[in-house]
Amino acid sequence: MTRRPDTDQVTAVDADPVVTALCAAVRSVKGADPLAPVTVVVPSAYAALFARRALGSSAGIDGRRGIVNVSCTTMDKLIRQLGVPALSARGQRLVPAPVDLEALRTRALASRGWLAELVGHPRGLVALRDGVAELRRCPAPVLSALGRRRGRIGDLCALVENVRHHLHESGFADTVDLAQAAADAAAGPDGALATLGPVLLFEVGTMTPSEQRILDVVVARNRTGRIEADTGGHGLTEVRACADPDEEVRAAVRAVVASIDAGIPSWAQAIFHPPGPGYGRALHQELAAAGVAVNGPGTRRLDRTVAGATVLGLLDLAASDWARDEVMAWLSTAPIVSGPHRRRIPASRWDSLSSEAGVVRGPAQWGERLRNLANRRADQASAAETLAAFVENLVTRATSPHGSWSTHATWAVELLDHYLDTDPGSWPADELAAVEQVRGSVLALGELDTVSERTDHGAFVRAVRTVLEETALDTSDLPDGGFGDGVFVAPFGRARGLRFDRVVVLGLADAVVPGGIGDDALLPEDIRRLDVSGGLRTRAARLDELHDDVVAAIGAGTTRRVGTYPRVDPRNGRAQVPSRWMGSLTGPRTRWRSVDSFSAGISSANPPLSRRELELHDMVRFAADGGDPTRSPLAITADRLRVGIEAARGRMSDAFTRFDGNVGVGRVSPFIAAAPMSATRLEAYAKCPRRFLYDRVLQVSERTLPEEIWQMEPTERGTLVHAILEEYLLERLAGASRSLPRLLAVAEAQFASAEGRGLVGKALLWQMDKAAMRRDLVRFHDEEGDLEPLAAELEFGSGVDGADPAVTVILDSGLEISFKGKADRVDRTPSGELVVSDYKTGRQSMLSGLKKDPVAGGRLLQLPIYAMAARARFGQEGEPVQARYWLLSQKRVAPCFNLTITDEVQARFLTVLALIAGAVEAGAFPGAPTEKPGDRQFDACRSCDFDVLCPVTRERQWARKSSDLGVAPVLALMHAEVPDDLEGAVVDGFDDAGVPR
Repeated sequence: MTRRPDTDQVTAVDADPVVTALCAAVRSVKGADPLAPVTVVVPSAYAALFARRALGSSAGIDGRRGIVNVSCTTMDKLIRQLGVPALSARGQRLVPAPVDLEALRTRALASRGWLAELVGHPRGLVALRDGVAELRRCPAPVLSALGRRRGRIGDLCALVENVRHHLHESGFADTVDLAQAAADAAAGPDGALATLGPVLLFEVGTMTPSEQRILDVVVARNRTGRIEADTGGHGLTEVRACADPDEEVRAAVRAVVASIDAGIPSWAQAIFHPPGPGYGRALHQELAAAGVAVNGPGTRRLDRTVAGATVLGLLDLAASDWARDEVMAWLSTAPIVSGPHRRRIPASRWDSLSSEAGVVRGPAQWGERLRNLANRRADQASAAETLAAFVENLVTRATSPHGSWSTHATWAVELLDHYLDTDPGSWPADELAAVEQVRGSVLALGELDTVSERTDHGAFVRAVRTVLEETALDTSDLPDGGFGDGVFVAPFGRARGLRFDRVVVLGLADAVVPGGIGDDALLPEDIRRLDVSGGLRTRAARLDELHDDVVAAIGAGTTRRVGTYPRVDPRNGRAQVPSRWMGSLTGPRTRWRSVDSFSAGISSANPPLSRRELELHDMVRFAADGGDPTRSPLAITADRLRVGIEAARGRMSDAFTRFDGNVGVGRVSPFIAAAPMSATRLEAYAKCPRRFLYDRVLQVSERTLPEEIWQMEPTERGTLVHAILEEYLLERLAGASRSLPRLLAVAEAQFASAEGRGLVGKALLWQMDKAAMRRDLVRFHDEEGDLEPLAAELEFGSGVDGADPAVTVILDSGLEISFKGKADRVDRTPSGELVVSDYKTGRQSMLSGLKKDPVAGGRLLQLPIYAMAARARFGQEGEPVQARYWLLSQKRVAPCFNLTITDEVQARFLTVLALIAGAVEAGAFPGAPTEKPGDRQFDACRSCDFDVLCPVTRERQWARKSSDLGVAPVLALMHAEVPDDLEGAVVDGFDDAGVPR
């Protein structure tokens, strides 16, 4: 799609009257001498290249093509050509932009007023720089008059003079000096204009006062002509009203691709858009997806390249507290290398490793917690030590130096070179070019030593960020990177002096063009009106300039000119209307079209822009002809498309499909005698079958990042309390007596261990948590009573040496189910009864359901299983056992819930097991939580980790699908009646001896 035009190639632009007038004017001023010099001043570098090609391919009266000795330049380059030699003769040189900005910053800081506060913010410094640049456009008398006014304008004018004086002392000249030197050179007797020859102005537009003064001198001494476009017959040939800006972009790209298919080369087309990066970035993305090459002003700044992001990330880390998420974000930004062999670091692996270690922030924490992890996990030891050493070295290298700008610049580039892998074999050409441009931009900041002797890290980082944010990535030297390589994409203002066969102009909504041009805080409208020279552009002048730019963009098209506007602003949903200028931009022959939506754009897409659009386009046409989309030729060959349609249909139907959790009979069967399961596994199914599928079968889990922990997670808190009580109880079993001080001492040691693993959250909340747990442990000690401990963490069914065999039950169907687990403690009461306890932390309001059903519909199965394990170890067949949930938190709903295991309780337990087994074997996993009754059923979803994975319409779907036979096993579990004699089998509270009532 990309082809560079040859110099002898004749295109539609040759017939453009303005281009023809330019060629004729050049020949006219040359007269009889074809080698006579001529200078053509154009509005941009792109226009300069276009003019050279147009002149090179133009044919004279004798039929010969080409014109020689013509210099095409911009007004800025002409001023530099005239003024820089004059400045050099005075021992001055033009100030580079970073040096100018630093001089402005230092002088503003020295003022100690509102200017010093303004430049303390990076955006404030940029705004001040832009305001000063506008003031420099004003003639000296205007600037002097404004400087005599009180208030901010007086301060700004004084700052302009102060910065100029500071630059002069350092041997630099600003743009005012350059313009004056150029004017003096043009008016001087040394023949500076002789080499220019006659000067022609080609669509240069409005001049600044200083530019106009120089041109006045040139006009007075040289033959000068102005060649401007006649836009009378260059209105839009077509207007497309699009649904939103995204659809505008797609419509523009479709127009380009359609023209290419019609034989119009890409280099003969252009797309112009409003100022700002939004449209430009979207256009570059869509054109790249369509395989169309692009040229024009780059939308990528150096800060958005890999090298730029790497150096900025490093500089930000150097001033940070080395937070884990910030370090990992930087490591994931680019291919970072480590070690003498410069091997790429495993960023994803290190992210998981540091998260598991509990690192939050601080260099000391990185070393301490990673080494703690290495001590706990032998399989992770080597990787943890490597990461700890890498971060330690990084912190050392990233320590900011003190002193000059050049010292800081050299340090930053050395950091970039040390950590960034720039292997040419694995990098795109534009990113390789960006590396050198970033290095050059940062090293160039060393020149700031001429205006500022020292700097600090903050000022250096702001300077680097500013220069990288404002420097475009230069790809002109890369293949397919220059003007003429692909479609020209640029803002309206870059259209001057260019001609294309076809153009598309975007953003012609009134809210965008002209949009709202607000007042400037530094140079308000009342101040701007005081400048009669035009150096400070008023709101009306800026509107006129934008209108002229839009007209130039449309006029750049010689054959076809398409305009688009969005009908809706996607940010606020408000309707958009065409630009107020649309009447003057269109005519009676303008064709109006509408692209109502993304779907409408797809159905009418000809040709489609990407494979995705092609699939959707063909599917829409197939369905419009009455076909089933799932049986279309495309769906037959593209399984993902067919499955997507089936999923959408299945979820909207009344049937219980595989997309609702119907995985098929026998596909999931965790009931294997040789592989015992935990009670919580079956409890998970009873709470919500779909949650069981995600968590227990598919092993999906939510990742908790240590920096996101404000307060200790409830599960971690429960684990910590269990660890404290286990250690204390093991000491009791070894012969120690009950001791509250010892219990609290064990707690303090466990608290310190938890802190070292990064599990505790923010410091203040952790102090509150520790105080609450200490109170809970004191209450536990009081409630423990005279129980005789028999076991702590009684383990069964795990296959580990010393663990008891699994607890096995046989259902009426013959299915054998084996259980494994750990009972928190087993005791014997003074009367000789066995008591098995399961600790619970937190409020545990769900346990109240035990009073109606001793197994809570399958959601609480631990007590019967733990009772069987305790009896097998410490009792006899048929011996009664009490099993209880012992609530330890002050927020508890009751001290404990106690269940005596009777034959009736055992029968209910087996019945519920059989129902769960049947539902799992049937492969039924609907999203139907059971913890809340009736109309509150789906309230439980709010606290579920998988809430974001389930459809938002889950409640309506369950209402439709609950009558399907596929969910009958689940309904049987939900609605299984509890025998009347079991109500009240669970009681709460302790007696005075700590024995359950």
